[in-house]
Amino acid sequence: MIRPLRKAFTLIELLVVIAIIAILAAILFPVFAQAREKARQAACLSQCKQWGLASEMYKQDYDGTFCQWQSVGIMGNGKTGAIYWSEILQPYMKNRNIGVCPSDPDPLDRTRDFLSYCFNRNVMWGKDKPANTPANEAQVRYPASTVAMAEWTKPGYTGCMWVGPQSFYKEYVLKPEELNGDRRHNGGSNYVFFDGHAAWHRPEKIVRNTGCCPPKAPSNGETDVLFYGDGQNPSFGM
Repeated sequence: MIRPLRKAFTLIELLVVIAIIAILAAILFPVFAQAREKARQAACLSQCKQWGLASEMYKQDYDGTFCQWQSVGIMGNGKTGAIYWSEILQPYMKNRNIGVCPSDPDPLDRTRDFLSYCFNRNVMWGKDKPANTPANEAQVRYPASTVAMAEWTKPGYTGCMWVGPQSFYKEYVLKPEELNGDRRHNGGSNYVFFDGHAAWHRPEKIVRNTGCCPPKAPSNGETDVLFYGDGQNPSFGM
């Protein structure tokens, strides 16, 4: 019995198949990467909600006053020393890893500072800038739209505050400003607000000062450099 010869693929056919696979990969890989980042964004948002809950519990314990920037506490070596806001809120969370965004690329944020977020300087100091007096609920006109914490990269220590155009001191102006992490998650980032809720926004939707020092020229055209929130758009102004 004579068996028919099996026809092999030609070189042209193999190249066509390889080209099709390459095209499909080029289409699907960005989709997969975006899906992975979406999952990290959701995990980060969950952590931001934990920060919001911790800040709300702190406010309940301190008559509606937001967490102060620095205090004195017991250090890891058993001695007293300076502790900052992210450490002051730890008793309400009991998990330092909540401070690290899954998309934060800096290794020191993950292993030393355990922090990927920064405080809004306006809320931290309140109306008595630059005195060390945190804002309270009576001072914040629009708590649901006033940013309390924002994402950051390389805060450098556990007391990071927003130090871009909000800064009262030229030596603390951030360069480059892109370090604020405001496009970390699919062109936007997560924010914690003064009322304790958290949400994702694009940075161009956030009202902020456009110059310093001291801060001046809010991006919504208001004249007051601290109280420029409009109650509609997310804002670093109270």
